[in-house]
Amino acid sequence: MLLDIFFVCAILVYGKADISALYKERKNREVNGVTKITADMSIIEVVEQWPQAARVLMEHGMGCLGCAAAHFENIEQGATAHGIDTESLITALNEAIA
Repeated sequence: MLLDIFFVCAILVYGKADISALYKERKNREVNGVTKITADMSIIEVVEQWPQAARVLMEHGMGCLGCAAAHFENIEQGATAHGIDTESLITALNEAIA
């Protein structure tokens, strides 16, 4: 639902042409009908959609899920800030939601 609200707001702000590009980008994340986690997804978006991701993030050293940065940082930014290998984190997250 959060993403649906995002798309409505994006239509109002950016217009129809840009929102279709955002929707296509979201669809490109789907693998066999299941959305996969990518490095550019926000930390909060990931945890809200897949609560089991919180455990994986904490196991990899990202224990600040409740901090303000989690609301605007994406996975890659958070991983970089904590010195975590982004690719291994993304792999672990996608394994957890599979």
